[in-house]
Amino acid sequence: MRSNKYKDYLKHSFLRYAVAIIVLMFILFIIFMRLNIQLTTVRANRHSNEKVSEFFDYQYGTFYNAAKKMAMDPILHTALVNTDSSVVTCANQLLYGFSTSQTLDSAFILIDTQGQIRCTNLYKGNQTLFCESPLIHNVIEKLNEYPNQVYSCVSRLDYDHGQNCDLLFAKAVHGNSGIVGYLFFDLRDAGIHDFIRGLQVDQVTVTDHFNNILFTTSRFTA
Repeated sequence: MRSNKYKDYLKHSFLRYAVAIIVLMFILFIIFMRLNIQLTTVRANRHSNEKVSEFFDYQYGTFYNAAKKMAMDPILHTALVNTDSSVVTCANQLLYGFSTSQTLDSAFILIDTQGQIRCTNLYKGNQTLFCESPLIHNVIEKLNEYPNQVYSCVSRLDYDHGQNCDLLFAKAVHGNSGIVGYLFFDLRDAGIHDFIRGLQVDQVTVTDHFNNILFTTSRFTA
């Protein structure tokens, strides 16, 4: 009788210890998985988010200041009030030189108050899209209302031939008698995608302060 009770005791003790060990291993497994996710995913994403934020802050400041400064350049002013081809060529070279020297490629457009493009690196068909865009007309209204400010917004112009852009900067160009034209820089999303591709992330979506989508990797196919 005692022998049977002792066997039952051993059996129950073994089961309790076995269950305790299994529970302990399960808890350790959960802790390990949480630490692994924290170390490999959360930290990597946080680091990538910081790099993306720093990158966009720098690019925003660069193009914001460029639009403000170059809108005061006498070369651009002259190109807007003078139809001489050599003057326009000089202005185009100035804008092209700035555009190609940056980390991010950009489209540049210099137009007069009649909506005529004087300088640009957009393809012909995309120039038409630009001039006919309600977004651009709205931006020009903003610039007329606040001529001393740089205006920026998400660009939704659906350009062709790989010239799609994401972020627009615009500034009125002043003359002695008032506004003589407008300068635009539009950041191309191909350059942003090249930067994002170098990070340890699969999907990135960047929004402005109003949660408008500025850039998303879902636009690009693998």
